[in-house]
Amino acid sequence: MIKPGQTISHFEIIEKLGAGGMGLVYLAQDTKLDRRVALKVLPPHALISEDDRARFYREARAAAALNHPNIAHVYEIDETEDADGVSHPFIAMEYVDGGTLADRTAEGPLPLKEAVRIAADVAAGLHVAHENNIVHRDVKGGNVMLTSGGIPKILDFGLAKTAASTKLTRMGSTLGTVAYMSPEQARGEEVDRRSDIWSLGAVLYEMITGRVPFPGDYEQAVVYAILNQDPEPITAVRSGVPMALEWIVSKCMAADPDDRYQSASEIAVDLRTTDLSGSGMTRVSSRSSVSAAVELPVGRADGTSVSSERRVSFPVMVAVVVGALAVGFLAAMFAFRADEPPAPVVRRLGVQLPGHAEISHPSLSSDGRFIAFSSAPVGSQGRLWLHDMTTGATNAITQSENSRLSEFSPDGRWLVFEREVGIAAVLVPDGTPAVLADSGFVPVWMSNTEVMFQYARRIYRKSLDGGPPEPIVSPRADRNESAVLFPCLLPGGRFLVVTVDYNEVGKPQDLALVDLNTGDRSILVEGAAAAAYAPSGHLVYAQGDIDGQVLARPIGAGTGRLLGPAVPVIGRTGFWTYGIGLDGSLAYTGAESGQESHKSLYWISEEGRVLDTLAFALEVYQGIQISPDGSKVLAGVDPVANFSDIYVYDLNTGMRDQINSQGTVAMWSADGRDVMMTAARDGYSMPIRQPLDRSRPEEAIDTSARFLAGMSRDGRYLVLGLSDDENDFRANSDLQLLDLESGGTTPVDTSSWNHFTASFSPDGRYIAYDIWQDDWLGVDWRLHVRDLQTGGLIRVSPNWGFLPQWSPDGKYIYYQDFRSIYRVPVEYETGFKMLGPSELVHRAEGFPFFALHPNGGRILVAAPPSSRRGTTSSTFDLVLNWSEELKRIAPPSSSD
Repeated sequence: MIKPGQTISHFEIIEKLGAGGMGLVYLAQDTKLDRRVALKVLPPHALISEDDRARFYREARAAAALNHPNIAHVYEIDETEDADGVSHPFIAMEYVDGGTLADRTAEGPLPLKEAVRIAADVAAGLHVAHENNIVHRDVKGGNVMLTSGGIPKILDFGLAKTAASTKLTRMGSTLGTVAYMSPEQARGEEVDRRSDIWSLGAVLYEMITGRVPFPGDYEQAVVYAILNQDPEPITAVRSGVPMALEWIVSKCMAADPDDRYQSASEIAVDLRTTDLSGSGMTRVSSRSSVSAAVELPVGRADGTSVSSERRVSFPVMVAVVVGALAVGFLAAMFAFRADEPPAPVVRRLGVQLPGHAEISHPSLSSDGRFIAFSSAPVGSQGRLWLHDMTTGATNAITQSENSRLSEFSPDGRWLVFEREVGIAAVLVPDGTPAVLADSGFVPVWMSNTEVMFQYARRIYRKSLDGGPPEPIVSPRADRNESAVLFPCLLPGGRFLVVTVDYNEVGKPQDLALVDLNTGDRSILVEGAAAAAYAPSGHLVYAQGDIDGQVLARPIGAGTGRLLGPAVPVIGRTGFWTYGIGLDGSLAYTGAESGQESHKSLYWISEEGRVLDTLAFALEVYQGIQISPDGSKVLAGVDPVANFSDIYVYDLNTGMRDQINSQGTVAMWSADGRDVMMTAARDGYSMPIRQPLDRSRPEEAIDTSARFLAGMSRDGRYLVLGLSDDENDFRANSDLQLLDLESGGTTPVDTSSWNHFTASFSPDGRYIAYDIWQDDWLGVDWRLHVRDLQTGGLIRVSPNWGFLPQWSPDGKYIYYQDFRSIYRVPVEYETGFKMLGPSELVHRAEGFPFFALHPNGGRILVAAPPSSRRGTTSSTFDLVLNWSEELKRIAPPSSSD
């Protein structure tokens, strides 16, 4: 007997879920991929012969290849031995946290809309199986699971044939199955997809009426009724059922297979386009006139869908639109030869997303059914969302808070995305995310089982099956490169296009082509960033940098050669505005998004309450600090390659004045007369000092140091960083304390980790600073406090934390991550200790910078203004067959 805690292969049993004639089902934990699965263990006599074993594995492998949101995914098939050495076959499949459709219908008839939706989804799943030459043979409510959100998932593809051949079921125990058997199946004849269609009709009949179409107390009586009688009309069993719906059920359950629907997709079309409000014979079918109006389904931000009176699925909508155009150009079509079909029609559609604002980073599934995107509905936290084009529902992806970038796997089963910390993947549409890496950005797929992403200036690859991330592309010192970013794998898997960043100040990013077989690298496009590949054979990228105009250029995927000039496309700027599907479709935001990184300056209280916004223009700020007297703000503006122009903003007059360029981490001297910063000079970074009134030229503080991290409150001590890394002046750095009076130095941190900024306690004994570990042993950018007397080091932030600032009264250390500002209560007079956990102070609309007022009471924040998240709906523009448009506007001028 299998018990909780027992391990089968790499699956740890949690509890027994149920039992049936075809085996036992357990809830188990996949210890390799850290996910829950449903483990079906078949009895030993299931594979009593080699023919049975071959059939089982053949059918199970075929089922495992199926990919559809309404089919429970099969993860693994294998055999295990019990304590007596007897072999038991088992199947590990997707765990669906919900009940069966049979449980639902046992409670009574379903609302018509719900019954139709479930049946249409099941039909869509069956269609995918049938197109792959797989017949289920046991379609019934017990083999359809309903998720907590009501999404149906078909179970046990292939097991029905195995059960029939091995007598897994017993006479007298199959009544539940017999009630859904087609006439030809009941006669013991060979069956095809039309048998599944009959069974689906029986399931729909039961959902509408609350009873099976052929009730009976004995198996033989049910079989007789199926072979010799017609079911009672559903309109006679339940009032208010449209005749169109009865027509669909009757057509599914026609006695002669030739009189039934010949494709499950036809059922899905007719169900989704049936007017449930009518009682007459009016309906819209897959063969109806296209003159009826077509509406796009819309979804609410809370995950529910808004029904239109006549809803069509995404594939059907495309068919109807293209059909209408074909009718309009019927005469022209006759001009084509029979063996020369016309090119697909490019069609633009609008996708409404009520309640969402500032949507960005769209990603399309391979079948065009789903769009994943980033958005923060009004009054809510930003996260990833999944929009179902067939139902109009828009649901939040769990554990995706503050996430932006995502991408569907080539087979459409998985969505990989940036977490607030690290990379995760989730099964579509409603799986539980599995963490792939604790750190990383911009994840993209290399195959259905492997992803790559950027981290610590390099490109890594990571298998879904486990193991540590493996670096595959790093910046080259001989080219003065500082980072390689935004990986884009060309079809064939040999060539990778990456964005290259440089140490040279002001030098624009380039696209480079990397041969993964040889390691050779060459510049592909100068002054470009963030490439993506379109199935039409085009490289799509942003001109200049990631905020630039989107261009497309023909490329040979097998050689990496550019085959023609670039042309502007979609009329948008910024890589986050669009997503390209594997079917050649395009989704892009309905409004310009080029101001995403622009920030406003506004005050909040120490507890996070927004007070007022300063009357300065939106800028791309990089770091801010308030002068000692509270009258001015020092800020970096318009960063290029980590360095910015340095401005002083006068809070009294509203004036601003540029005092330096190519600087970063600027800070005031203790008396407010000088400005100190890290500056880029002659291709090298160093800490410098400059008087605010420009009465003397800037001067180097310490030529041996690479950057300035912090300064004591009395201005006597500076925290400086030393590094020999040619690519990043903060990488592999040590921190030291410089006494400006004596000129002496004292080591602070010699770990050769990466450091950024530091803040002194009021008494100068402690320094809070961030540590960025450039490895896979921990989470990046943890905040620590160093005791300068004892050398002790204490970690302060539980997760990511950087840019620390000790409060003027010394009672709190404030810090931030990529979206939020936190504080932790501390005590230091008699030894440092934390008085409580970190507290969330303020969650910004984007990456923030902040500065504490020297007198306390207020905090200045630089972040995207909340007013940009309006109350109006946002949209996606969807371009079907966009590949055809690219071929037309950007044809290759040379052959590959």
